[in-house]
Amino acid sequence: MLPDFKEMYRETFFFLDPVVCIFFFIGFGTALKNKDFSPMLVWVILFGTARFFLPWVAFRVSRYSLPIYPAVLMFAAYGGIKSFSFLTMKMPKHSLLITIVFSAILLYVGSVYCMRGYAVTAINSKTFVGYKEAGIFLTKQGDNRSILTSSPRQIKYFAPRITIYDLPQHRNFEETRRFVTNNKIDFISVDRWSPHQPDWCRNYSFISNGYGPVYKNENIIIFEVR
Repeated sequence: MLPDFKEMYRETFFFLDPVVCIFFFIGFGTALKNKDFSPMLVWVILFGTARFFLPWVAFRVSRYSLPIYPAVLMFAAYGGIKSFSFLTMKMPKHSLLITIVFSAILLYVGSVYCMRGYAVTAINSKTFVGYKEAGIFLTKQGDNRSILTSSPRQIKYFAPRITIYDLPQHRNFEETRRFVTNNKIDFISVDRWSPHQPDWCRNYSFISNGYGPVYKNENIIIFEVR
């Protein structure tokens, strides 16, 4: 499928500043003009083509772009160097001014990326938490217990001896109830982080339907099947 160009635009200009994009095209175009088919150029063409046809849902699958970013930044640096050399050669009398302008551009790009990197790190440090404590609780329940969860990898990591059953997003409650009964599952976990969790999980009255809460923190509730 062709990409969603709106989402493609949003993601590209969040992770790649317009200044970086301009210098990237200058560097990339210079390499093509000089027929400098280096591994870096092949890298951009190969991963760029693959990325173009992969899903674009900013920012859920932005990790698909990660392989191409180092090469893009290197070409942007190459484009910046070529632009600086070209301008100072054409306007030698203004070389000091050109140096100041390019230094300011470099400082601007570095500052923008530092601020964005810090913002993303700060946000992620407060998400997808609470599984360790839930895992400690489950570990204390014994080795022959099982749990149904939409975060199977996280729960399995912190409670490796418990049997994990995945709760997919498309499964409704009646199907889930039958699945729990047929597999004799002991616990059901509901959390605030999983993007794959069915919508009904957060609003369903588990208690009134025979499921008792046995563990709770700010992010995860574990119900026991009774």
